Amino acid sequence: MPAGPPDVINVGLMGLGVVGTGVAAHLLHRGPSLTDVAGRRVNLKKVLVRDTSLPRDIDLPPGLITTNAEDILSDPEIHVLVEVMGGTDPAEGYLKQGLSSGKHVVTANKLDESAFTLTATPQNEQADDTDCKKLILTHLGEESATGDDPESCW
Repeated sequence: MPAGPPDVINVGLMGLGVVGTGVAAHLLHRGPSLTDVAGRRVNLKKVLVRDTSLPRDIDLPPGLITTNAEDILSDPEIHVLVEVMGGTDPAEGYLKQGLSSGKHVVTANKLDESAFTLTATPQNEQADDTDCKKLILTHLGEESATGDDPESCW
């Protein structure tokens, strides 16, 4: 029997530029509105940056920032990977690794579909291809392919 949805949805954020800072601020400061939408608390668990010495436009709680992508990619308690780094390297590899490790993936990457394509498979092995897929983003603005029952994806 598959485990139910988590009580808390933990997010790993990759990138803390202008867009990443906005995402982090929303996750940190609008918790109740996100809880209303998601049906459970949404928690920013870890933020990947290239350089911890750079000044930031946001104050993050201690221990949130890392320079090691594996702190997000290998953490089984992180359910959602949000990539706002841009470019193909190393972002594409991180996204593929996140998908293959069972994380839901969101990206703001604006690359041409032919240069950047992600695929995913059902997490629940008993589901068919239309039941439950991880978020698939191949081109900004296209609708993603998702299953009818989001609860079955947990």
